[in-house]
Amino acid sequence: MVADIQKAFLQIRLPKEHRDVTRFLWVKNPFLPCTGDNLKYFRFCRVPFGMNASPAILKRSILKHIEQSQSDIASELSNSHYVDNVLLGGSTADELLKKYSESKRLLSSIGTNLRDCLSNSATVNKNIAESDRAASTEIKVLGMQWNAIGDTITLGCIEKQANKTSKKQFSASSVDIVTIILAYYHR
Repeated sequence: MVADIQKAFLQIRLPKEHRDVTRFLWVKNPFLPCTGDNLKYFRFCRVPFGMNASPAILKRSILKHIEQSQSDIASELSNSHYVDNVLLGGSTADELLKKYSESKRLLSSIGTNLRDCLSNSATVNKNIAESDRAASTEIKVLGMQWNAIGDTITLGCIEKQANKTSKKQFSASSVDIVTIILAYYHR
């Protein structure tokens, strides 16, 4: 089963002493010059999505709360989530549904919710609350497209256009070869 931790980044407050680091400017009137009186200063109060450190901060915050729990699912959750995605497995539908319920309860205790839940088991999918169930049987998981019915993962490939190599590009790509040859003959 895969699931998404709803609004995970918005649940993490930034300490007041760290908010100045996340300042940004907003132009009040875009038709006027960017002067001090036409700028408004803002600070993030929550961890902004998209910053380099955001996934690490989120992971550490979730782990801290999970470690404080005495739940059976806590250790599995600590090893089976990546950023805001949760991956759960079970030998039977009943076992997986139990893990889903425990995970949902544990995450709700820290102010988050499991949503967009999807399993390759039709029985499990039917027993997931409709509000938590994924809208489609094909969703993106960890950057890959997963089809739950066929239980297949599709990897996207981007074709690189062949273009004419310039002398500058060629010389830049052959620098390592030249360096190796010179080092060999220098001995």
